[in-house]
Amino acid sequence: MIDHKPLRQIWTHHDTALLVILLLITSLLFGVAIDVGEFWWTDESRHAMDGVYFMDLFKDRPFDHLYDYTVQYFVRYPALGFTWYPPFFAFIEGLVFSVFGASELTARLTVLFFCLAGLTAWYLWARPVWGSLPSFFAGLFFITNPLVLLWGRSVMLEIPAVAMIMLSLLSFHYYLRRPSHTLSLLTGIIIAATLLTKQITVFILPLMIIYALLAGAGKQLWSRKSVWAYFMTTVALVLLIIHANKFGVTALGGFGRNIDGMLSERMIERLTLNARVIWAAYPFPLLLLSGVGLVAGLTMKRTNRDLFGIAWLVIWYIFFTLISQEFNNLLRYTIYLTPAMGILAARTLSLLPAHRPFRNFGIAALILLYAGYAYSGLKSEHLMVSGYKEAARFVLDNNSSGTVLFCCKNDGNFTFHVKQGDEARRQVILRADKVLVSFVVHKQYGVESYVKNKSDIYDLLDRYGVNLIVAEDKDLVGLPEFKLLLDILKSDKFEKLKEIDLVSNVPQFQGVRLGIYRYKERKKIEGGEIILHMPHLGRELRLRVD
Repeated sequence: MIDHKPLRQIWTHHDTALLVILLLITSLLFGVAIDVGEFWWTDESRHAMDGVYFMDLFKDRPFDHLYDYTVQYFVRYPALGFTWYPPFFAFIEGLVFSVFGASELTARLTVLFFCLAGLTAWYLWARPVWGSLPSFFAGLFFITNPLVLLWGRSVMLEIPAVAMIMLSLLSFHYYLRRPSHTLSLLTGIIIAATLLTKQITVFILPLMIIYALLAGAGKQLWSRKSVWAYFMTTVALVLLIIHANKFGVTALGGFGRNIDGMLSERMIERLTLNARVIWAAYPFPLLLLSGVGLVAGLTMKRTNRDLFGIAWLVIWYIFFTLISQEFNNLLRYTIYLTPAMGILAARTLSLLPAHRPFRNFGIAALILLYAGYAYSGLKSEHLMVSGYKEAARFVLDNNSSGTVLFCCKNDGNFTFHVKQGDEARRQVILRADKVLVSFVVHKQYGVESYVKNKSDIYDLLDRYGVNLIVAEDKDLVGLPEFKLLLDILKSDKFEKLKEIDLVSNVPQFQGVRLGIYRYKERKKIEGGEIILHMPHLGRELRLRVD
């Protein structure tokens, strides 16, 4: 599997052309939606705000009081996702924001940067192993996949994580080909960065061991030169373990429930769930190509290259069966399988007749197939929502004192746009899901309520010095505490200042309006201090407000 010739000896002008075409198609498919609307998925704004945090961190350099700085930042702009996600993507995004400014456009460009870097690494890695055309068509399989386009056009971690996996494979390949302390350290750094992009990339570690064994380079795994790679990987794993123990109790509990579920009477249903997910994730012609490649790899002149693609499929299936039983989440997680499915689909090229006219006809048919999906991707409407930016601008223009309470669903989108215009950092945003109740990401992880009736809500508004309330007119989260807040906003204690119609092609947000209300009986913040109860962290977060 490992060609020990330098890449420059096997690289041709055809490779340059194929790689350029692949990157241009990627830029076009991602670029058509690069500046369309605001963040539509709640996690997008979390990832963007994490990048904004790093941008400010680079500017303020508060390294002598980093913990207090971070706590105060979160209390003021409560849309950070560090308790759930590792920081590497946000770190790079913060660098991009520092140069080009923070916006939806630059956040999406950061994802595109990762995608282009990952595809370049993919081709450089796959070219010596599978050849030019299979590597090219495997890349097309990836970038024309509808789920890759959906989540790749969004500010989500899937594409950056897969890109880092591709960079890890490339560096690991070159280390196995010509081991050295420098390549060992570089490989370790890249693998560590991969793990610190998203935790679930850990599934790549056993796959890399299998790759080394199939390449006949297993002895390099035990070389003294490998110690640097092991050290950096271990550091990243330790950090993830600490992070999970400190912040990820709810996620670890979900993992435990997944294991219990597989041992229940629904075992067969749970074990076959990913098969149904794979069936739903890929258009039938592409799924058929991968299936033919899988059968060919198992039965016809099986090579170690074929076994690697199959091993990727098997490891993905086992790993993601263990970590999730949510169909929609698993559907998104097929993005981590798609490179392997592309490898298997490209295997069909070896089945084409050697006779040139027939082979050329088969290649042309594949080009037409992928061109059709690329065209479909160009015409597909990217999901979007708009209106939160307008609300944020209104708040910035009309709130010179007091805090702002947001309810109910897309608080991160609103917070991101407030932060964009709050250079002096005078605003304090309160989230209804942190002050009326407390829960982490999903209600099924448990909800702790802080209000039982209208009187409790008024006490809370007084204690936190709330001046303005920004609220979606429908409780999109589905909590009685939120409905209670929406009901009291109709009382004469509140003045409706503005109403904004959300514009969206996401069914959940269609017909929803944002109302901005002034609380007529606003009080000063009790004790001059905002206190957020964070039961999942086992602590309180505090911010002194002048």
